[in-house]
Amino acid sequence: MKVFFKALNDEESKIIPVLEKDNIGWILRCAVNELDWYYSNLNEPTEKEQEQLYIIQLGTARLIKLALESRGCFDAPVLTFRRQKDMSMKAIKNGVWFRNDPAWPPCCANCFKGNRKN
Repeated sequence: MKVFFKALNDEESKIIPVLEKDNIGWILRCAVNELDWYYSNLNEPTEKEQEQLYIIQLGTARLIKLALESRGCFDAPVLTFRRQKDMSMKAIKNGVWFRNDPAWPPCCANCFKGNRKN
């Protein structure tokens, strides 16, 4: 166990300089959002998905700890709220065009039809 935690601490020490420079808290916010997204999209998870969620939970908790220890404060609020599917769908439906919507921008419609020109 000591060998594992030493290796873990060695790996985590590589990200601390990155976290110290993250004055807006993007890394912290992304970690929490990814965990929230993964958790929100699990329906009757398989054993493998449960294991993945457990690993993500452990990693996110450690990343949060490192991020909060690496900075005294952030330049912007870094709080996030738990995902609520009904609110997310309302926001998406009201703020984003759908591909079958006639008002969908032609440039995007072409991309989604496989006509994208690089």
